[in-house]
Amino acid sequence: MKNFKDDMNPKYTLIAIYVIATCMAIVVLVRLLDHINIVFNALNTVGKWAVLVMQPVVGGLIIAYLLDPLVDFFERQLNKVPAVRKKNKDMRPMAVAMTVVMAFLIVILLLSLVISTVTRQFTLASLTQMTDMMSQYGRTLNSFYSSLQKELTELNISTPGLKESLDALVVTLGDALKTQAGAIGKTISNIGSVFTSAVFIIIFAIYFMLDGKGLAKYWNNVLIALSNKRFNEGFHNLLKRADRIFSGYIRGQLIDALIMALLISISLSIIGVKFSVIIGVLTGIGNLIPYVGGIVAYGSTIIVCVINGDFTKLFISLVILFIVQTIDGNVINPKLLSSNIKIHPLLVIASLIVGSAVGGFFGMIFAVPVGALIKELFDELIAKISKRSNKLDE
Repeated sequence: MKNFKDDMNPKYTLIAIYVIATCMAIVVLVRLLDHINIVFNALNTVGKWAVLVMQPVVGGLIIAYLLDPLVDFFERQLNKVPAVRKKNKDMRPMAVAMTVVMAFLIVILLLSLVISTVTRQFTLASLTQMTDMMSQYGRTLNSFYSSLQKELTELNISTPGLKESLDALVVTLGDALKTQAGAIGKTISNIGSVFTSAVFIIIFAIYFMLDGKGLAKYWNNVLIALSNKRFNEGFHNLLKRADRIFSGYIRGQLIDALIMALLISISLSIIGVKFSVIIGVLTGIGNLIPYVGGIVAYGSTIIVCVINGDFTKLFISLVILFIVQTIDGNVINPKLLSSNIKIHPLLVIASLIVGSAVGGFFGMIFAVPVGALIKELFDELIAKISKRSNKLDE
């Protein structure tokens, strides 16, 4: 007796399966398009939850990556102790504990300096003085506007357009201040969730510092099991390059930011500029992003000195800032970054624009090393293509 399977034509059977699968895919796609809003809402919800869950993991991984050299340093120093060498004890937990304590002390010290400076500066200025100062600035602006109107009238230039522009500017400034106040209020109201996220980030960072090598070994075995030798070698080569560029750039920028914060804070404090520590800290944070630190330093110093009428201090401060920024740009920063980053200034600016659009402030911090890595891989690809073309020509 003939089997039904023997009468089947494999070619037409395969075509029929393709047709059925295509029809089912079209039906599913149509159904999805009919409920596209529900699908997008579901994806948005899943994405938010994924970001919420991954945020402390990624934050902890970044902190562990940045502090890992310090942990290794403490571990090496502890292993040099004769008693530890004899017992052959694992000093990794102790090294992690020492690193965490040092990091906390540095953060607490910086926060104490900023808070004490702000408190002292606002204590020195009474409420009456601040009110008088604001009234004086208001009178100055009114006087300027009246003088401008008078000059324009004498020149037979109508001022309604100017008045409308100024009114629009006032409304814009008011809206901006309202938005900033709302953002500050929202941040204060979410202080509990921010604290919770910070705690989880610290926990993950400690875990990664303790068992980072074990995790790396595990995922390396997974990669070997799921991929071929060529892919594995290429992936490890990419990781080594990324580690060289990112570690050299990020750690170098952090040290440079700390140095600049100290130099500017001390320099402006000696001159007697108000809020010198805050200006120094903000400049240090801005120095994490190329070209931003200088803008923050000059801009904040000019604003503080002009508001307080310290024009002599302003001139001296600008000279000091120019000297410090020049030393940083030509000596300190190149020494810290060494040869890890080789990227054209235009590519730096393009990377910052893209990084800002994608990830905001943190996107701008990581934009330059990402751009440097992409440039290095692109240069290598072009070199391989050129080498292959030269061989073909020969």
